[in-house]
Amino acid sequence: KLNYNYQAAGEKRTLQLNELEEIRNDAYENSKIYKEEKKSFHDQSILHKAFHLGQKILLFNSRLELFL
Repeated sequence: KLNYNYQAAGEKRTLQLNELEEIRNDAYENSKIYKEEKKSFHDQSILHKAFHLGQKILLFNSRLELFL
């Protein structure tokens, strides 16, 4: 069935595009919220180290091998 009412078809297409854009924006916001929550959870599990002047510490390189 063909729709010869171009005005109504154009309005319907515009509404569909707006709905798709709203869905895309909602997905973006949800992923942003998830990322922030995941980062805050991860940051809570990180232990904060306090180093003092004269304290001896072990240094490791990126391959986790001890070097002096």
